[in-house]
Amino acid sequence: MRVGCEIGTDTMPGDYTEIEGTTARCARCGNTTESYGTDDRSVRRCLVLLRETCPRRESNFYEPDRMSGFCRHGLDQASCADCRPTRALITPNGIGEILNPDWAALFAQAQRGDGLGRWITAQYDGICRGCGERWEIGDLIRFAESEGGFVCRECGSG
Repeated sequence: MRVGCEIGTDTMPGDYTEIEGTTARCARCGNTTESYGTDDRSVRRCLVLLRETCPRRESNFYEPDRMSGFCRHGLDQASCADCRPTRALITPNGIGEILNPDWAALFAQAQRGDGLGRWITAQYDGICRGCGERWEIGDLIRFAESEGGFVCRECGSG
């Protein structure tokens, strides 16, 4: 049976100091588990522990509450490809444009074989594989198959 659970964070005692951790509480019986860390693996561990420590000895499949910020896969909603909400994206044509994927256009682009991926916002500082210039966090970059890596806005536009 699928059972919802509430996911939260809390400080937990460590060997020498308190450590941020994840908690999960079963919506049916209130059983609570905790795990060190606040990443996706910690959430999944809490969900597994709920199943293993169920006081009713049920073999439930636990799902995070959708309002908790974690998706039904136990991942952060923003990073889950299946569950992330439609969001504002920065594109070469503007900032804050709300996009729903045009699957037909994406398929046509893939069929054209231009070897260029979609524009993304850089999450790290890096070096363009086309011209060797540096990009910074927040700059627009895209994957270029011909260069075997990510390229800056100038190299990816032409």
